[in-house]
Amino acid sequence: MRAVLFGLLLILSGLLLLTVVRIKALHLKYEISGLQQEKGELMRRKKELELELALLTSPAEIERRAKAELGMRYPRAHEVIVIGVER
Repeated sequence: MRAVLFGLLLILSGLLLLTVVRIKALHLKYEISGLQQEKGELMRRKKELELELALLTSPAEIERRAKAELGMRYPRAHEVIVIGVER
């Protein structure tokens, strides 16, 4: 009788362990799926930021912003003084 109860207890313990492992695996699958989606979104954002950086650091954009935001302009001929030119 004890052997039967012990065997039954072992089987039930094994089934419980198997259930716990399967539930954990299911949770991990959901977590992996969420992380893969987040990675995809972050990769898209990275590409957007790289494009924005390329645009903002282009010489044409720097010149445009210097003129528009800082009021800068190219110097006129009479405003240029050349220093240290040897002849």
